[in-house]
Amino acid sequence: MNLSAHQFHEPTLVSPIEDVLATSDVDPEQLVIEITESALLRDASEATNVIRRLAEGGVSFALDDVGTGYSPQSYRAELRPRVIRSGQSFVRPLHGSPRNDALLETIITWGDKLAITMLAEGVESPAQLERLRLLGGERGQGYLLSRAE
Repeated sequence: MNLSAHQFHEPTLVSPIEDVLATSDVDPEQLVIEITESALLRDASEATNVIRRLAEGGVSFALDDVGTGYSPQSYRAELRPRVIRSGQSFVRPLHGSPRNDALLETIITWGDKLAITMLAEGVESPAQLERLRLLGGERGQGYLLSRAE
C-alpha cells in the first residue's frame, strides 16, 4: 500500500489499518506500506511511533526514493524496512557518474548487509540494467522490465 506523506502523518492512520487487519482474512505479514524517505522526515518521532505500532502487528514497510532525502543511515536502519527502493536519479543517467554509481552501490550494499530487498527504480535501457548488475543490484523496476499498464 503506497501512502503519501499527508496520509502517513494523519493522526488516525493506525487504528483503521489495525481494524481492517483484525476483521479480515488478510495476514498482516502480507501488508507492506510504502512511504518515501522524505515523508519520514516531516516528524521523525511520530513516524517512528507509527512504524513501530504497525510493525508490532506484523506490518512491514518499504522506503521509496532512498538516497534522495537527508535522513541518516542509522535512522533508516532503525526503521527496519523490508524493501528499499533507490531513487531513479541514481539509475537514469545512461552512462552513470562516479558519484551516482558510488551512491547506488552503497544503497545496494546497505540492503545486502541488513537483509533488506533493494529495488532500483528507473531501469529503462539495457545499459542501465547492466550498470545496475555491475554494481551488485539484482532487482530493478522500470520500462525496460515491465511496461506500465
